[in-house]
Amino acid sequence: MLKINEQLISEIEGKSAATNMAMTVMTGAAENGVVVQFMQNLIHTDSLKQIDEQLQETFTQMELSACVLADINCRKQYLELGRAIKPIEKDVLIQVEINQQEKIKTFSNKCTLKNPHCVLLIRAMPDDEEKAGRYKDHLAVLIDALESKLVQIEEYQNRLQHYAELTTVTEKTFGQLQAVRTNYQQQRAENVRILTELTDNIENLYMHLGLDENQEKNITGLINDAESRSNQIYEDGEIAMNVFDEILQNLKNLHDI
Repeated sequence: MLKINEQLISEIEGKSAATNMAMTVMTGAAENGVVVQFMQNLIHTDSLKQIDEQLQETFTQMELSACVLADINCRKQYLELGRAIKPIEKDVLIQVEINQQEKIKTFSNKCTLKNPHCVLLIRAMPDDEEKAGRYKDHLAVLIDALESKLVQIEEYQNRLQHYAELTTVTEKTFGQLQAVRTNYQQQRAENVRILTELTDNIENLYMHLGLDENQEKNITGLINDAESRSNQIYEDGEIAMNVFDEILQNLKNLHDI
């Protein structure tokens, strides 16, 4: 009878251990699912306000209270996650950013996690050591996902800034080249007019000067040479104007991209 009771107790204890193990596995899977959902939500997130909301929802499900210091392009911003951050907590976040070497550090019942673009402060970790250990693993994954999103936002802001600067330079260059083109066109037209007028005047004058045949030929040659140069100036001007037009069109296309 004693052996039967011992066997029953052993079976009960074995079943209890298996049940506890199964419950632990299921709990860990549920906790991991919360983090996975946060990572999925981050894909469609593009602002710190939305990140704050996503983190607040995640930590509510994990029954944690936390705050974050985010750093994008050396501009720091605190994420309250639904609860005002105390001055001492801000000091802790700053000190962790400056001094903490480890990625994860615990003190008292608090936990801090650090990445280059973010610092996370958990105000109170679970009392259960096993659960706290699982949460550290989950939080390490979470802060890495947060880091990737902040880097993505930073790169996007940098691209926008670069595009704005490029647009300013393009518009300024376009305006300057347009002014040069207009001025060149006016000068070119004036040069052609002067040369044409000069040749006409010379041609009208030399007929009244009583010149011999050779002198007339020389003057005629000068006139023809002036006309040839005038035509060459015009043709060169056409080429230059085409180059200006091509440059301006390229700048316009660049601006419209």
